[in-house]
Order: sequence, then structure tokens, then C-alpha cells
Amino acid sequence: MSQLKASSRPSVSMIVMGIVLIGIAAFVLYAPFEATLMVQALLPLVLGIIIVLIEVTTKTMLLLIAGSLLSGLGIGFLLNATTFTDSASSIRLGVLLLSFAFGWFLVVIISKLFMHKTDWLSLIPGAIFAAFGGALVANMISSDHMTNLDRLFGLFRFWPAILVIAGLVIIFRQTRA
Repeated sequence: MSQLKASSRPSVSMIVMGIVLIGIAAFVLYAPFEATLMVQALLPLVLGIIIVLIEVTTKTMLLLIAGSLLSGLGIGFLLNATTFTDSASSIRLGVLLLSFAFGWFLVVIISKLFMHKTDWLSLIPGAIFAAFGGALVANMISSDHMTNLDRLFGLFRFWPAILVIAGLVIIFRQTRA
């Protein structure tokens, strides 16, 4: 088992993270008074991209999930502030859930492309948020409003079986190795 070595040298990514956190706090205090809706919608996206870029350049996964989720939410906020301003609240929520799911999928994509270890577990919450967001959007688009949501909730009754299958696959792979 390897031990963590204490470094006397400050980490550049942690210094940048400290600056980003101070920037978030300043924005949260300032935004309700002066910022436009577009600036409020863009901030999470920009901060998420900055965090992801820091994590990719330093090859760490410390804040990759936070940066990816923030980027996904930022995309949802931006879409709701620009494209879906006159849409029903169910569609706006569905778009936000779909963009949040994209943030979870982004964790897998970025960790696969740039990191030493792929975070496959992020597919699980991503799929759940995508299913609910897609159902909300499809529910408002279809003429039979409750059919899609009823089907979705019916499928979620079987999630323990999916966990059992996933557990068996993990055990099978470990015993073969």
C-alpha cells in the first residue's frame, strides 16, 4: 500500500481551485443585484470548463466530477435562458436533467480520454437523469401525456435486478482474473 507523501510545494491546481471558489462566492454575493440572466447562466458553464481543463492538464481526478457536472448544469441553464424561455416548465426541467446527465457522461468521456483510470460508475446516475429528463421532454411532446412517465416508472421497479446482474458480472470478472 503506498503512502501519500506530503509535498512542501504548493499545488497549482489547488491554488487555482481556491481562486475559483473565491470567484464563485463573489459572484453569488454580486449576482442577485447586478448580473444579467445570461451572465448567471454562463457562469456555471465557464467555471465547469475551467475546472475540467485544470484537471485534464494536471492529470488528476480530484475535481473532475464537480467540473463536469457544473459544465452540464451550465449548458442546461444556458439553454433554458436562451432557447427554452417560453417553454413549459416540464420541458425546461427535462432539458436541465438531460444536460445534467450529459455532465455525468462527460466524466466518463474525459476520464477515458485523458486520465489513467476510466470512471464507468458515472454512467449510472447519468442514465437515470437522462431517462427522467427524456421522459419529461417526451411527455410534453407526445399527445398522451402520462403514458411515457408511467412506462418509465414501471421500468424502475426492476432496478434491483439490474444491480444483481451488475454485481454478478463484477464477481465473475474478479474470479476469472
